[in-house]
Amino acid sequence: MENITEMISRYQHEPLTITSLGGMQNFSANYPYVSKMVKGIIDEDENLGDIKWVEDRLSSCAHCEKGEGCLTGVFSKGGQPSPDDRAGEKPVDLYKGEWETEECEKWKQYRYIQKIKSAGIPPRFMRCSFQNFKPQHKSQKNALQKCISFAEEIEDRQTGILMAGKYGVGKTHLAVATTKQILFNSNKRIAFHVVPTLLAKARQSMRYNDADNPLEHINRIEILVLDDLGAEKVTDWVREQLYLLINYRYEHELLTLITTNSKLDELEKKVGGAIVSRIWGMCEGVAIEGNDYRKRR
Repeated sequence: MENITEMISRYQHEPLTITSLGGMQNFSANYPYVSKMVKGIIDEDENLGDIKWVEDRLSSCAHCEKGEGCLTGVFSKGGQPSPDDRAGEKPVDLYKGEWETEECEKWKQYRYIQKIKSAGIPPRFMRCSFQNFKPQHKSQKNALQKCISFAEEIEDRQTGILMAGKYGVGKTHLAVATTKQILFNSNKRIAFHVVPTLLAKARQSMRYNDADNPLEHINRIEILVLDDLGAEKVTDWVREQLYLLINYRYEHELLTLITTNSKLDELEKKVGGAIVSRIWGMCEGVAIEGNDYRKRR
């Protein structure tokens, strides 16, 4: 004779049992031990809907590969999936007449990937993480630790980070890894932008009177990552747009993580002293040295 735990386990792997038996009463007759265990659910046919949800979810989970079984197929403008109210809930146990659920790991991973894509991380850098960053210089080790601390302390963090160093020392890798870790640790809104690309899109939207100007939406973001500041061709328009962006985030104490290939005096000449002064006032400076990271392959 099976014990209750074995019976529950067998039912969990036979998700169509109740409805295929013709309802609650027949289920009770065939599974008396489970019937006693889940008395509050299976005694009344009116509760068939609850059991049907469990059956459908278990069946869906058994064939789902990436969490897609929880999606409605409708996506918002920001790229986030629009699931049903109980998306990601996977029935795992029966206890005193009620199903216990936990968040499905597949759905959690799928949701995390969608958040990464929505943050604006380019495909080439999707694999960047703290774990696969290999520092070769003590300044790179220091930068890695600074970024780890930034991500871990994000709920209480009040200052951003300015990572400065020549090309190829791992600044973008660390910026992406920090972005991904923040997305994993919290529900804060974060966006990753390469500065020259951001400004090019803004200029194009203004030229064609496009309402979707990224610069008009960017300050709604709690945490902003600006990669390659100073790499853009500097004009009076560029300086004006950068000033408006940086000044807004400075005045509203919004966290900003910035990378640049320029030294501070070079950056001042490019974008102006007023911008650099504000960056210095809201960010912790982290200098990075080392050989070109991309030539180590």
